[in-house]
Amino acid sequence: MKSSVMTTIGAVSRRFYLLFQHHTTPSLVPHHGFFSSGVGENILASLGPSTSMLVLDARSERTKNVVCSDQTYDLAFAKMYHEIPQGTRHLLVLIGVPIAYPRLVFAENLMGSVGSVLGGLASAKSVVNKLNGEPELLDDLNDHWTAKAHKQERNKFITRLQNFANDRKIRVTFISGDVHCAGVGRFTAKISPPEKDPQLMYQVISSAIVNEPPPEGVIRLLHFQDKVHILEGRVKTYEDMYPMFTQDVNGQPLQLDKLLPRRNYSHGYFNHHTGGLEVTIFAENVRGGPEHTPGGDRGTKPYVIHIPRLEA
Repeated sequence: MKSSVMTTIGAVSRRFYLLFQHHTTPSLVPHHGFFSSGVGENILASLGPSTSMLVLDARSERTKNVVCSDQTYDLAFAKMYHEIPQGTRHLLVLIGVPIAYPRLVFAENLMGSVGSVLGGLASAKSVVNKLNGEPELLDDLNDHWTAKAHKQERNKFITRLQNFANDRKIRVTFISGDVHCAGVGRFTAKISPPEKDPQLMYQVISSAIVNEPPPEGVIRLLHFQDKVHILEGRVKTYEDMYPMFTQDVNGQPLQLDKLLPRRNYSHGYFNHHTGGLEVTIFAENVRGGPEHTPGGDRGTKPYVIHIPRLEA
């Protein structure tokens, strides 16, 4: 991988990745908030006087057991403490896969136990990863922060973010997608009022605009697997999925109210009156629903999340 051919291919790929994905160049990335411990492209940037954004490159250093290296985390937190301006009220942490999401440990165990059997069946070659002989589904499951292989790294990252929130009095919120449905995860120490709880971190899940959502059976399974998890950090933290969707887009009540299998997108803004963030998930409507508009446009239904400021 260190041959001149591969090095040149990598450099050219990085150049065009930066150009087309980030509208920058290798010589300008230090001035645009990019940083790296040697591999990958992470970003710490300001979105205005009240909000900053941390984007972790969770791909370049990824292995089966590691999402990001210790060096990347240390560099990210050093920059957060020293470069995020005073007066910042919110930090958005952008990560591709949700860090708060229902566990699928039973599926990991099942896929792991049948992997060797599948690998030996000619008819199963299409569902087996050619690189390691494991089922493709297991590879997808290992991609999640909530996978067993990433549990320790994930919990350490969450605890460090909670400590940062407490030290700087900045509310931390995760923004993710990838799972083809909408949802909101939540970490909280159950301190009242929530403005006094530095452990309170919301996970906004919004995807996808194009891909079809998973079938109801998968959503039902994820709801069945959702339970309250406890993270023993500086303060005991409770993690769960927030019952966000009491009604479907057509107004019908939903029993499965934590994940919504609809195409969706989201946007948010800083509320100057409350100091909080107002995030709205717009879910694709069904034809003829209450948001239906003429001309064949199905429209969307908004679901609003109020993320409170963190008081000193």
